[in-house]
Amino acid sequence: MSADKPENLIASLSFYLDEDEMIWLSAEWTETEEGLDQFADFMFKLHSGSLLSDCLDFLKEECEKADKLDMYTNFIFKLNAMYEDIAKLESANKERPVVRPTKVKPSFGY
Repeated sequence: MSADKPENLIASLSFYLDEDEMIWLSAEWTETEEGLDQFADFMFKLHSGSLLSDCLDFLKEECEKADKLDMYTNFIFKLNAMYEDIAKLESANKERPVVRPTKVKPSFGY
């Protein structure tokens, strides 16, 4: 699924995945200060997560147009499962005291 490219592109970023699950990247921006600023802003929005809802809305609309809303639903379930896996890992990796405070013997200064 893809949208038609606008005529006056300032910046673009494309990701590709090959059969070996290697991710390929193509990036370009106009060679102006504005182009560089817009590309930096674009990258920030992309990696901070602020573009996620826009991308999901676009994908949902495209799946609805193609009468493949079930594909979008399956995609959302898989995406949510990945986020849940990350949350579980982060929860398990939280720093915990090496020795529990209840297991520490009192110190009397010697």
